[in-house]
Amino acid sequence: MREPVGSISDLRTAYREGRLSPTDQAERVLDGLASSGGGPVWISTVPAGDLRT
Repeated sequence: MREPVGSISDLRTAYREGRLSPTDQAERVLDGLASSGGGPVWISTVPAGDLRT
């Protein structure tokens, strides 16, 4: 799994510095969901393909 972003501030900095894109972050979330077995983190999700279009 990819290195997690520690906070919203870290996420904003990574976006601003070009180290991370919204697409990259969506992939991180998808990786996390896959590795957790889809545990009770989210109320609902959308199919991965919908995030990638």
